[in-house]
Amino acid sequence: VLAHGGRNAEREALRILLGVRAGSVIDDLLRGRRREASEAVRVALARIRDRLLGNESDWGDVRGRALRREVVQLERTMKWGPEHESIPGVDALCSNGSLSWDIANVDVPVVVYDQSGTGWRAFVRDGRRSVRCVELPEAMEALREEWIPSRMMLETLARTDQPARERLIQRTCPEAVEALRKLAAALWLPLGLTAKHAVLVATGPINGIPLEAATLEALGDKAPILSRVPHPGLLRDAPPRNRRHALLVEGTVPGAALELSRVQHHLSKRGWSSRTVRTRNSFAARPERCGVIHFATHGSYHRTAWISNGLQMPDGWIGFEQLEPRQVKDALLYFDSCESGLQHSAPGAQLDGWASAAFAAGAHESVLHLWKLDDASATGIADEFYAAWTAGTPAARAMHEARAAVRAAHPHPFHWAGGIVASRQNPDRITDRNS
Repeated sequence: VLAHGGRNAEREALRILLGVRAGSVIDDLLRGRRREASEAVRVALARIRDRLLGNESDWGDVRGRALRREVVQLERTMKWGPEHESIPGVDALCSNGSLSWDIANVDVPVVVYDQSGTGWRAFVRDGRRSVRCVELPEAMEALREEWIPSRMMLETLARTDQPARERLIQRTCPEAVEALRKLAAALWLPLGLTAKHAVLVATGPINGIPLEAATLEALGDKAPILSRVPHPGLLRDAPPRNRRHALLVEGTVPGAALELSRVQHHLSKRGWSSRTVRTRNSFAARPERCGVIHFATHGSYHRTAWISNGLQMPDGWIGFEQLEPRQVKDALLYFDSCESGLQHSAPGAQLDGWASAAFAAGAHESVLHLWKLDDASATGIADEFYAAWTAGTPAARAMHEARAAVRAAHPHPFHWAGGIVASRQNPDRITDRNS
């Protein structure tokens, strides 16, 4: 299409690309449908996840094979899992509804990253009808030479004990900062955008790159406010009026209690009520309509085995299917857990990460993290975020301000660059939630 499509080739190519990425989660959400798991299936999923992610070492080969067979059977029942991952794209191409989705009513620039056979490109919709395709010739090299070593360094820092971590942070800070600038030069600056806000639709390895932090490092005060969404068809004009009640989920990390006390402080100042739960059973016992659900707990992420994604509680793991629509609808979900912002290679495909799982359950927006954080950094970011968000600042801007504040005190990207916001809110349609 780009080579032979004529005057409207770029717009037509973007329309087809968005159609392919319109997975069944997005389709069900826009059409007001959501496949519900039966209670029996939910119990089975929870039991298997607890065993897969637990520390039991005496399973033996027979038990392991039995569990794998059970997982396959559940995937067939739920129509989830690897054997179904190609179906959403095919369904979208065959569906008039999916292919007719457009972004004509979105005023904010939308950037859709796409990997071709020869490298990376970005489709930029920065006008009502205007679409342009920007080739990114330096992207592949930047991913290989800058991001892969940076990711390995971040993993090493997360696994290093104090005070050795502090020495390593001081030694690696200059190269980590320079890597962010080079990533911005390869993936963002060629787009030539000068808008104050933009929405990212990322895929594959680019989804794991902190472009929000890279632009802040490269552009400083001129950096745009960036949010993410699996598909631009999810964007809507204004945030909902949430119920002013928060559910605070305290998990197994040492700093969870301190972090949640700071979150509760900011919420109570603005007249919010809150309830703290410390077990999975109490989280699921009596679902209540919430405006905020904050998870402060250890998380496990697996790129292909969706059942191995979970949030650890003392009595088991919380999985994708345990996000209850009656509790989550229109809420902000804050995942202060390791790698909660990562996802499978195809945005919008089934339940590919916590962001799409939250959207599928009806959430309005999510705060997530791209790598493992230490307790002090996680608490600092949450503290700064809620100070701004409870005062009426939209989530993407509140996270932008939190990044800048933590960066001023701790310049190494390990401390401040991993937080992202996935939001259905059109950043150019802002209302004060406290009015």
